[in-house]
Amino acid sequence: MIKSININDKVKIEYLDDLIFRYTFLSNIDLDTAKNMTYEGDKMGGDFLVCANLVDIRATQNISNEIRSYFGEQKRKNLAAIAIIIESKIQSKLANLYLKINLPKTNTQIFTNIPD
Repeated sequence: MIKSININDKVKIEYLDDLIFRYTFLSNIDLDTAKNMTYEGDKMGGDFLVCANLVDIRATQNISNEIRSYFGEQKRKNLAAIAIIIESKIQSKLANLYLKINLPKTNTQIFTNIPD
């Protein structure tokens, strides 16, 4: 199994132990990168009955509505939950409010650091 892969120079996907995949955004992404990321993540995690995604977006300045909508519509039979890591507590509160209004198809929660 592949342990890590770079999606161009914007995203890195790593398989961690305990069926967790870490997606690290290295800069802002476009829709093609988002789709490629989903495709590669599916290839890496396709054999698992269940897994979770840890998505670190602290290096991004902005995620467009188009990208948020795309990811919100994604549903995988083997993906149990998504944890999104962002920079500040204020952003976390706003993002969690956004998630309550625009329910993603996969259980998603926002955190400000990885140990949460």
